[in-house]
Amino acid sequence: MDRRWGRVPRKETFDKNIRYAFTRPLEWWGKRPVCEITSSDINELYKAIVAEGKPAQANNVRGQLGTFFVWAMHDDREYVTANPCTKMLEDDIAVEKADIEDGRVLTADELRTFWFGLDRKVCPGSRLARLALKLSLVTLLRTGECVKIERGYVTAESVTLPLRIVKSRRSKKARPVVQPLNALAREILGEVFTIGDPNRRWAFPGKDEREGEHMTQQGLGRLMARRTTHKGHQGEGICEYLGLVNVTPHDLRRTAACILEQLGYDDKTIGKVMTHKTADKEAAPVTRERYLVPVQIIARPVDVRVKALDDLDAALREILGLPKAGTKTLPPTTKRLPKAA
Repeated sequence: MDRRWGRVPRKETFDKNIRYAFTRPLEWWGKRPVCEITSSDINELYKAIVAEGKPAQANNVRGQLGTFFVWAMHDDREYVTANPCTKMLEDDIAVEKADIEDGRVLTADELRTFWFGLDRKVCPGSRLARLALKLSLVTLLRTGECVKIERGYVTAESVTLPLRIVKSRRSKKARPVVQPLNALAREILGEVFTIGDPNRRWAFPGKDEREGEHMTQQGLGRLMARRTTHKGHQGEGICEYLGLVNVTPHDLRRTAACILEQLGYDDKTIGKVMTHKTADKEAAPVTRERYLVPVQIIARPVDVRVKALDDLDAALREILGLPKAGTKTLPPTTKRLPKAA
């Protein structure tokens, strides 16, 4: 199919993840005709995967099977006459879900441990992989977006993620993601392109640069989570090395969002920085529900009035041509303030 961003498969999300989702059903049912698969077969497979402690995988497999049977029922094909993936009751799905919290937020001490620990030469992973994690923290971009940054789309002020790699690319109103870069992000990207070929396509190339591949989001996740106690381990991961418990790459994004809230920013602004959009382009509810949690990170949350007045100060100085604010403070006074009338 032709799209604004190029020619794509009709099923745009078809990739190795979807192929992997069908591996288990094919092994489970063997050479049975597809028209003989019943809802009982689907539920049996679903419960078997959940029993292995893999609820997310079970839901993914069931969702992909449902999409497949809808496709197979189309008038042009009619490979099956009914969809065995009947809609599950919400209570049934909730029972099967893993009983874990939706991520966590790093404390100030953990942030320091993480940031400076990544700079140690003996820290697990390549230097580029560790810089990708840092970049996600300071830009609030998803790690899956950070690894897809292309050299030609990086400027001194921002980085652009074109439509062909943005998750919302199937939306008719989809636009490329243009994320501003702060000073820390510019420092990180500056170092990134001093490693290896500075003119390469991807900022974070994969193991075999000749194939033109970039690092993967899953690879960064495994790098953080792997343990020496895991079967067939490849050495300790970043969390085990740094002594951090259950930290995922996405928790870095959640931590940065919580810091912004404690700096006085509202949900709408934080949602825009995180590229959470709804139909009216306001912040999506997911911003608060999934990211903003009551964990104190900075020493003292910023009063939004203080920030507003500081921004007014900076704007007036720019308009009037005054020098930027220095570090001078008001001299101490020994006079008593007059009592209020």
